[in-house]
Amino acid sequence: MASSVAWSLELPLLPAQPFAEGWFQAGVEVVVAAEGYTNMRTHLWSPHGQLLSLGTQVVAVFG
Repeated sequence: MASSVAWSLELPLLPAQPFAEGWFQAGVEVVVAAEGYTNMRTHLWSPHGQLLSLGTQVVAVFG
């Protein structure tokens, strides 16, 4: 079992034009994991390579 301890989401200014067709890219990086806790960072990129959001999360693992 796991539980989110803290999380944040940052949304930079988005372009005024709608996105053209294409693939979005999401990436998750585990910054550190030790002693029942993990700290993760998530990025979401537009089809043109623009950063759309940045998220962080700390998770506690029980059991």
